[in-house]
Amino acid sequence: MKIALSVWEGRISPVFDTSRQLLVVDVEDGKPAFRSRERFRDEPPWRKIARLLEMDIEVLMCGAISRPLADRVSASGIRLIPFVAGNVEEVIDAYLSGALPGPRFLMPGFCRKGRRFRGGRFGGMGKW
Repeated sequence: MKIALSVWEGRISPVFDTSRQLLVVDVEDGKPAFRSRERFRDEPPWRKIARLLEMDIEVLMCGAISRPLADRVSASGIRLIPFVAGNVEEVIDAYLSGALPGPRFLMPGFCRKGRRFRGGRFGGMGKW
C-alpha cells in the first residue's frame, strides 16, 4: 500500500491545495518500507490528483483541502484523510496503529469552523 502525506518542514502541510511536497510511504506488513519525496511544481490542483494516481497512492493525508478538490480526490478512489495536523512521523505512526483519524491530530480550530468530528465523519466531508 502507498500512502502520501502533504508535508512542509516535517509537519503536515496546512493546505493541500497549495502544498508543494509529498512524502510517499510504501507500507508492507503494516510498517513503512520505503519513503520518497515528490515535489509539485506550479501545477493546478487537479493535476496533483493525476500525479497521485500515477504514483498509485491509495491514501492521502493532508491538512485543509477545498471541497471541490476533496470531492475529486475521493471520486478518484483515493482514501482521503483531511484536516490532519502534526509531526509527520507521529502521523504515520498513528495511521499505522489505527489511531488516525482521531482528535489528537485534528487541525487546531477545526471544530470552531462549523465542522465537527463525529466518529469518523467530518461535517459533510464524507466518511474517512
